[in-house]
Amino acid sequence: MFTAVVTVDLGCRALRLLASPGKSGSAFFLSDDDRFLIKTVQQEEMRLLLDLIPKYYRHVETNPGTLLTRFHGLHMVKPVGGAKSRVCFHYMSVCVRACVCVRVCMCVWACT
Repeated sequence: MFTAVVTVDLGCRALRLLASPGKSGSAFFLSDDDRFLIKTVQQEEMRLLLDLIPKYYRHVETNPGTLLTRFHGLHMVKPVGGAKSRVCFHYMSVCVRACVCVRVCMCVWACT
């Protein structure tokens, strides 16, 4: 499931690149302890997340037991060397770690 072809050096730790089956073209990186996930996003998605942050923050503060993913940062960086494209990404806690046994899986579809 995980592809360790690309690693990002963080001193003594590295990030693993995950295979991304989605159409968005986003890259996913997982921390070496499987606790954090980094996802690249398009600028449109970044703007949407910026609009949602105040409501998200209020919800997480008033509902500490929520199952929503914990977002820890939203960033935009410009590569050194004159590249004009910017890279947007956010990082979050992983909701269900590999050591957790999932007993029930439900698919919820919108009813019309």
